[in-house]
Amino acid sequence: GAVALRLLGAFLHFCLSYTDLLCYVAFVLKFTVHPSALTLVPPFTMFVYALLVEAPSRTYWNFMLFWFQMLVVVWSFMTMLDTTSNTLRRLCEQYNIFRMATQDPAQSLLFDLAILLCITLHRNEMLKFRILEEEE
Repeated sequence: GAVALRLLGAFLHFCLSYTDLLCYVAFVLKFTVHPSALTLVPPFTMFVYALLVEAPSRTYWNFMLFWFQMLVVVWSFMTMLDTTSNTLRRLCEQYNIFRMATQDPAQSLLFDLAILLCITLHRNEMLKFRILEEEE
């Protein structure tokens, strides 16, 4: 009981300390699990940004937050459409612009929501860090 709670607390502190790493891992896992043109953008921008600057700016994280919000909206829109009669959905899947999860359709949405949570946590941690830096 008590050991499990302490272990859980330590894991939570670890996650909050390395929110950027969690976001990067989530970007790559999302592309690995659901490869498409839309899921390629985050890992691609992550590697390009790493080549250009030392640490991503606030604008980058705002863009990533917007990007995954857009993915959730697109995913929700595509799941509402009928798969047999929809030309748009067939074209998106044929050209690999957007691919739906075939085994468990809710898996992609949950994955995107988890990434949104990671990005939001990271932004909050960075804001807290910057506020503490400004006070000193």
